[in-house]
Amino acid sequence: GDLDQSAGMVFTGTLSPEGRISDFAGGDTSSDFAQQLAQSVERFLPRVPAGGAVAGLVWVDTLETTTGSGGLEISVQLITRSQADSWIEHEGGQALLVATTTDYSMSGGGTQMGSEIDIDGTGVRHGTRYLGADGRFLGGVSADPANLTATVAALGAVIPIFQTRYDTVAVAR
Repeated sequence: GDLDQSAGMVFTGTLSPEGRISDFAGGDTSSDFAQQLAQSVERFLPRVPAGGAVAGLVWVDTLETTTGSGGLEISVQLITRSQADSWIEHEGGQALLVATTTDYSMSGGGTQMGSEIDIDGTGVRHGTRYLGADGRFLGGVSADPANLTATVAALGAVIPIFQTRYDTVAVAR
C-alpha cells in the first residue's frame, strides 16, 4: 500500500534550534500517506524553548496547522505541555527524557465521494521525546486517542469516530 510505496522517500526542510521546520518539501505528491506525513511533520518534532531544554524545565507551546487528504481540509490546534525529566541511557548514548501532553482540537471538512463532510473533535496525545546533549532529536513515542465526529449533511448522519494512534520516531543510522 501507500506505506510500502513511501519507503525511501526523501523529504527536505530547515529545522530551527527550537524545533520549528520550514521549507519542508519532497516525497511523492500522489501518495496520500506522503501528503499526510508532509502535513504533520511538525507534530513529530519536539519544540523547545529558545534557550534549550534542561532537566527540570517545564514549558508550553502552541501550534496551529492544517492537515487532510482525499478532499478534506482539517484545521488542527495543539497545546503541548513539556517537562524535561532527567538524563537517561538511550540507544547507546545519553538523552534528556522529555514527557509531553498535547491537548488538541480539529475542525474542518470537505467533499468525499460527492458528499459534504464536516469533521470536529478533540484528543490528548501523551508522548516521550529523547534529546541528545548536542540538541539533536533522537526519537520518541506517543499514543493519541481521538474522539471525533463526522457529519454527512446529505445523509443527515452524525458518525462518531474513536481512534487510537501510536507513533514511534527513531533516528535512521
